[in-house]
Amino acid sequence: APIIMFLLILFNSILNTGVLRYLTALVQFIIVGYLLYFGHSHPEVVASYNASSPDFGIIINILYIFLATALIIFFFVNQNRAALRKVEEANTSLRDANSEVAEAAKIQRELISNLSHDLNTPITLISGYASALREGLVNEENYNRYLELIEKKSLELSYLVDDLIELANLETAQVEIYKVKYSVHSLIEEVYHKYKGEIEEKGLDFIIKPLPPNLVYRKILIDHKQVHKLFSNLIYNSLKHTTQGYIEISIRLADTKIEVEIADTGTGIKDEQIPFIFDRFYKGSISRNSEKGGSGLGLHISKKIVQLHGEKIWAENKKRQGANFLFTLPLLEEDI
Repeated sequence: APIIMFLLILFNSILNTGVLRYLTALVQFIIVGYLLYFGHSHPEVVASYNASSPDFGIIINILYIFLATALIIFFFVNQNRAALRKVEEANTSLRDANSEVAEAAKIQRELISNLSHDLNTPITLISGYASALREGLVNEENYNRYLELIEKKSLELSYLVDDLIELANLETAQVEIYKVKYSVHSLIEEVYHKYKGEIEEKGLDFIIKPLPPNLVYRKILIDHKQVHKLFSNLIYNSLKHTTQGYIEISIRLADTKIEVEIADTGTGIKDEQIPFIFDRFYKGSISRNSEKGGSGLGLHISKKIVQLHGEKIWAENKKRQGANFLFTLPLLEEDI
């Protein structure tokens, strides 16, 4: 019985894992070891017990059998619990995977539907204009106008394809973010000089509010290329929907990050549309995109860029006229 007991405990300690199980096996070793030690080192006591109580040996063997049985039950109960836990985890993972697959399929259907519409519209127009020119249905006065329309629609297609490639790279994590230390002052200076001419050419004022004193010498941790793409998307969005007034950029400190605001005096955004304007291909009938065309991808790409930096982006309506786009970027930790 003692030998069998030792083998069972050894079996338990080898197959079981976890601190609690090891401690249980250790306690069992100690109990059985002590009983064996006591029996071999004090044979006279055992003999006296046997003499006074003939059932002593039977009791000891029953004790060994009880411990062995408890050990086996403990082992299989724990194994069963572990197996049930793994099955439950597998079921949870499977449910999550099924949800992700269903969501991916839904997104794919929406993507194909939107793409079909956004590609067919300019292609149909280009085809119609080209046929009219080829068949001589356009008089000389409108000839150049038709060519300009073909060129415009071709550029729209090119921009759409570029946005689709950018979006695909962002959503499949094929774009690697290379964060570098960059001066807040340098970034805003670059943005100002890059877009000043184009904005003023449209008859708008381009206003950069002075940096607060506590930000003049601070640095942010950003992917320089992607952040410029972010500014480009938001400024061109404002430029497309603003016919008079200004586009204004301001930056302020917000705890361990900076908050950038791009405001315009354009058409504004309907309040009920604000929660959806960063969705892929969103061009609701009363949104700004529907009024001026556009792929409906620029703001969604902007959101992805901000999220890759671990930050957030949102939109607000101005009290009088126009829209505000706001986003945060992380300050350099050692500079906080």
